Amino acid sequence: MSKGIAVCLLALAISLSCNMSANETLDQTTTSVQTEIVTTDPIDQTIWLTFSATDYDKERAAVKQYFSKDYAIIEKVEGDYYIDYPIYIAEHDLNNDGNPELIVFLVGTYWGGASASGGLYVMFYDGNKITCDYRIANFPIDYEKLDQPGNNQVGIIRRDTGNYDFMILGSLWKYNMQWIKQ
Repeated sequence: MSKGIAVCLLALAISLSCNMSANETLDQTTTSVQTEIVTTDPIDQTIWLTFSATDYDKERAAVKQYFSKDYAIIEKVEGDYYIDYPIYIAEHDLNNDGNPELIVFLVGTYWGGASASGGLYVMFYDGNKITCDYRIANFPIDYEKLDQPGNNQVGIIRRDTGNYDFMILGSLWKYNMQWIKQ
C-alpha cells in the first residue's frame, strides 16, 4: 500500500473517531465515559460551598487519623518549621444516600505542591472514620476566604444522571473515573 493511501486511511479513521455523537457512549475495558449535554450555564446551577476551619471537630480528627502517616512525614520533614495548617471542611450529600460526604481542602505544599495552596478531596465518612477518599486536584485556592459565605471558589453541580461535578475557581471539573478539567 502506498504511503499516500495509508495517510488518507489514517486521517479518515481519526476523523470518524472524532465525529462521534455527543450522546454516544464510549466503552472500553477499564472505563466507560458518557458525554452529557449541558444546556444551561454551569455557574447558574452551582451550589457554592462554605467551608469551616473550626467546625466539624469529629470529622477533622477523622481526616487527621486517615492521613496520620502523611502528617507524620510532614512533621518529620519540616521539623522545627512544622505548621499545623487548618483543615477546611464542607459537607454535602453528593450521592443522595442521606449521609453527607466531606469536601476537604488540605492546606500546604505537601498536599498541593509548589504551585498550589493545597489539595481538594471528597471523603466518605461513616460517622466514625473516613472510609474512602477521592482526590480532585491541587488548586491555588485562597483558603483564608473559604470559610466566608459567598466566596464562590468551590461549588457543586448535580446532574440529572445523579452524577455531580465541581465548579472550582471558575472551571468545571467532571468525574468520569478520574477528575477531568473541562
